[in-house]
Amino acid sequence: MSRTNAAIVSSVLLPSVIIGGLLSAAAAADEPALPTKPFFAQMSVLSGQRKAVGPGAKTLGVTSLTITNFNNTVQQLFIFAPVMDATSCGGQVTGGGNPSMHLILAPSQTLHLTYPSALVFAPINGVSCVAGEVTTVQSGGSVEIDVNGFVQ
Repeated sequence: MSRTNAAIVSSVLLPSVIIGGLLSAAAAADEPALPTKPFFAQMSVLSGQRKAVGPGAKTLGVTSLTITNFNNTVQQLFIFAPVMDATSCGGQVTGGGNPSMHLILAPSQTLHLTYPSALVFAPINGVSCVAGEVTTVQSGGSVEIDVNGFVQ
């Protein structure tokens, strides 16, 4: 290869090698880290009952909810960020905030909801929880809610 051709080849290839190296290093620096504090909680909720689970004072990022209706009838469920009467999620639910959602659950079925961008439950009055309430107007409704996510 002549000196002229070598200069042309190096002027074309060298910047792409350098830029490619810089881009991959920059991309690696921007990759999201795995959550350091995974979170899992399970709650069983009966008709007319409100229950809450959560980390307490930290922000909860919910990445999935798995909800099972153990009844042979349709159940209506309300999922929400609760207002608690205590400094933990084990207290009484006295109100609700956002995020919130209403779900209709088929008889004897399991519903799995995923949130690739976490559903964020920030502390309300210093407490971060997710709550569930079976709002079906019949007694005996039994629903299990599995909460997966992370705490920050």
